[in-house]
Amino acid sequence: MAPGAYPHPMPCILIVALLVVIPRITHGQVIEELYERFANGEVIAKDRYSFFHDERGNTIRTTTHRWEQDAWVEISRNYREYDDKNRPVLWHYETLGEEGWTTGHRREVTWYSHDDRATAYTVQLRSGQEWVNFYQNVLIKDDRGRNLNSGRKYWSNGRWIYGTIQGPYREMSSYRTHWQYEDQQWTVTNQAWDNGWSNRSRSISDKDENGISVASLTLRWEENQWHNQRRWIRSYPVTPSDTTGITTYFDWEGSSWSLSQRSIQLTSEDGNRSESIREYWTDSTWTPTNRSIVLRGPFGIESITTEDWIDDGWRGSIRYETIYDGEGNEIEVTKLNYFDSLWLLESRRSYRYASVSSTNDPSIPSPPVLNVYPNPSQGWVNVELGRSSEPPITIQIVDALGRVVADVPPELSVQSAGRLRISTHEFSSGIYFVRVVRGDRVHIRSFVAL
Repeated sequence: MAPGAYPHPMPCILIVALLVVIPRITHGQVIEELYERFANGEVIAKDRYSFFHDERGNTIRTTTHRWEQDAWVEISRNYREYDDKNRPVLWHYETLGEEGWTTGHRREVTWYSHDDRATAYTVQLRSGQEWVNFYQNVLIKDDRGRNLNSGRKYWSNGRWIYGTIQGPYREMSSYRTHWQYEDQQWTVTNQAWDNGWSNRSRSISDKDENGISVASLTLRWEENQWHNQRRWIRSYPVTPSDTTGITTYFDWEGSSWSLSQRSIQLTSEDGNRSESIREYWTDSTWTPTNRSIVLRGPFGIESITTEDWIDDGWRGSIRYETIYDGEGNEIEVTKLNYFDSLWLLESRRSYRYASVSSTNDPSIPSPPVLNVYPNPSQGWVNVELGRSSEPPITIQIVDALGRVVADVPPELSVQSAGRLRISTHEFSSGIYFVRVVRGDRVHIRSFVAL
């Protein structure tokens, strides 16, 4: 992605969500994920997900185990089937209850054309020993792979209909979306079923020559006509040295547009650090509310820190830290929450890959390969290196701008049995990162200097 460019108006939220939900699979194939939750530094709950693949690399079965009463207990599993083109055609979900394994629902995919331009997936619910159709989502694309039409139908009286039905928990209605493309402008119209099709909302986006949105207008349907609701305008860097991108939002109030908020994207020239700041327009001035700081390494994102603007200063909120193996696969993602001036561990996800031989028991978390304390620190910070067959090649302390502020000779770690005490007296107050390179692995931990 080009410096200053981002694919969504709210990058602070989007980037964090993606990091949590989806492991960044590059070379290896995930065969196991261990998810642990912490309180006061102790593990309070953990789940284990196992992935089984066919000879083509497709995931055909996933199982979920939960650690209960000192043993792993399987609680859910799902199966997948693929056609001869490696396209998924069936998902089958099961959960373990008091009466044993129960199949709650399944999803079946139909590919209508040889070039995959039309697809539909059907969700079915279990009724006794039979499967009963519930709803069907349909998506049609053009010959360039762009969306044209999508919608949801419901099964009623033996046929698929657009309409309203009584679902398992509430009344449910059909909806549909239509895309229209004209030169560098895209229009998306959403409709919902209310005793017939009724317009709901419409967005009109202007694209640049690369197909990236640079402006958008949102309208709502009221009193049989379209009304302005919101719009935004996005600016991008003009030259490589210009690393600022700004998205400004306006709300329609009465008969004119009023400033609402803006998102500012700052990116370092080497692309290894980016910062997203959200500000609101209040009392004729821009007031910051939150920001996200992203640090990247050779394999991808290494840390994301979100902060809130409180009492005229930035205060920590959430942080994610990622460790990669030598092939660029994520092997550990930790989430920390900021509380009472400390970053506290909330959860950790550990991944095991088919391409990496491992005899470790996944029920026993590995000891940390890098520990930094106290956090926050004042005057001194202790760096503790975990056991490893490979000595560290590089030990650095980096500030929030990605600048190296301290280079520690690796031989000191050997002389001190892997425990270092580093002075921070000369550091300005703020966030810093300890970066340790061992062989082809990079380990990062953050701390706050007071």
